[in-house]
Amino acid sequence: MSQIRANSIVNADANGPVNFPFGVTGITSISSASYADVAGIATNAINSSTALVATNAASADVATNAEGLTGTPDITVNNIIAVGATFSGDVSIGGTLSYEDVTNIDTIGIITANNGINVTSGGINVSGVVTATTFNGSGASLTTLNASELDSGTIPDGRFPATLPAISGVNLTGVESISTWTLGANGVDDYTFTGPGLTGAENDPTIYVSRGQTYNFVNNMGAHPFRIQTTPNGSAGTAYNDGITNNDVSNGTLEWDVQFDAPDTLYYQCTAHSNMGGIIYIGDQTRTLPNNAQSSAYTLIATDTGKLINITSGDVTVATSTFDIGSLTTIYNNKAGTMSITANGVTLRKAGTSDTGSLTIEQYGTASILCVANDEFVVSGNLS
Repeated sequence: MSQIRANSIVNADANGPVNFPFGVTGITSISSASYADVAGIATNAINSSTALVATNAASADVATNAEGLTGTPDITVNNIIAVGATFSGDVSIGGTLSYEDVTNIDTIGIITANNGINVTSGGINVSGVVTATTFNGSGASLTTLNASELDSGTIPDGRFPATLPAISGVNLTGVESISTWTLGANGVDDYTFTGPGLTGAENDPTIYVSRGQTYNFVNNMGAHPFRIQTTPNGSAGTAYNDGITNNDVSNGTLEWDVQFDAPDTLYYQCTAHSNMGGIIYIGDQTRTLPNNAQSSAYTLIATDTGKLINITSGDVTVATSTFDIGSLTTIYNNKAGTMSITANGVTLRKAGTSDTGSLTIEQYGTASILCVANDEFVVSGNLS
């Protein structure tokens, strides 16, 4: 085999590479590829065991197109287009990384998603703080929320139940309880009251209030001035104004902050019509009426003062020489029929009227019997 040793090989015109139409084999070294792109040599230097510079090379330090590179060379390129890639070390990106159809993302920095994040399963586990302008969802799985961390915001009405659960209120302190009754009129004979403790609109009912509480009486009739007074019913008497705003109201609201020194008994009265009126009993918040249950006709006794007489059958009799002035007894007709209050040697007067004699309590109605003089009583309530 012949050998060619030359510092350079050029064509016959000395202006370009030499053409080897049948190729060259056995080349062990090409130190420069300036003219090594001749056919069979530089176009593909595949048969060269080492090429320092080449247009196409299987192993090259610098190459225009390189395949099968091995070792640890540094590669500087403008674009990489590949089906897949595996990196055993870190990848540093100075610009923006765009990716689609990614199954898993593991990052220790910040991820910015311009079009949102859609998680179809598996959920998102966050060990730090999640900050967002709004949160949308049912909240069904939100647990152990600390309400003390909620600084502000509005709870929509729909989050409250239509009916609040019943509570005893034993441990509630400093709560101002307000009850409101709306007034109407049954001609010029009776006020009608609608509100707490009453079923529908009731005529001249006995009203019970507690010291230290506030109550409202709404009279928007433009008539029948409503007064709270110390004088018993039957006429416009001495107004009671302690803690009361807008007494004698005919178009507005009377507000009553019941004072601790309020008397046990007061009266409400229409100052224009003597028959329209009733009794107001003032007690303490903790006060309840002891229950005296009766299942047949019953005659009141002195110890019934301050009690609730709960009768399921028969009538009630008020006897002479039984009660002291100021004694008060409440009757509850606990049956689907009327009940009579019979006078035995005493005078029973229907509150707000001049009517005397036996009285009738409506079914499931109440009546209060107040001793105002020796053997003289005023009766108010659901009377017919």
